[in-house]
Amino acid sequence: MAFRPFFVFGDTVNAMIDVATETLLNLNAASRLLPPSRKNKPVNESTLWRWITAGVKLKSGTVLRLEGVRCASRWLTSREALQRFMQRQTECCIPEMKRVRTTRKRKVLRGV
Repeated sequence: MAFRPFFVFGDTVNAMIDVATETLLNLNAASRLLPPSRKNKPVNESTLWRWITAGVKLKSGTVLRLEGVRCASRWLTSREALQRFMQRQTECCIPEMKRVRTTRKRKVLRGV
């Protein structure tokens, strides 16, 4: 696995897109990859711009930003960056799973 630059600015987490290996998309194309949101309306590209510039606040208080790169007068992101963005949000929302042991498993562990 190659080294991926990862930056933390105060309470903000951001990583860099590897333009050599990732599938770059303009924000309009990237927004069309996402399912419709409220009232079955498509996600607007300005939403992705907001995720890049301002980010979303996680339960921990950390701000997570969608990875994006500036190329001339436009912003680009990647399929892989969208995947990481959604994965990090999901990981923060899933509570730690407690290990539940059944009576049978407890007996096996005790050697009964």
